[in-house]
Amino acid sequence: MIERPGRRRDVPGLGEQGLEHDALRGRVQGVRELRVALHAGPVIRDAQGVTGHAINQTARLVQARILRKLLTKTRADLGVIVSA
Repeated sequence: MIERPGRRRDVPGLGEQGLEHDALRGRVQGVRELRVALHAGPVIRDAQGVTGHAINQTARLVQARILRKLLTKTRADLGVIVSA
């Protein structure tokens, strides 16, 4: 289910795409939810890995207050947030 303030709709087939895994259903001790963030943008590779605005933005998205709030409110196992 995708939920945004004022909007809610089902995503067909999402429940069949691996969400039955024990960790995603909260049966593994300490696992409450899975948050996924995706942001499109350039990254720079160097000797220590990757860096760039897109990496920072993705890290901010996965911690977004609205994502955490809706996961808590709906008790969903999976939250996905996407930006371009």
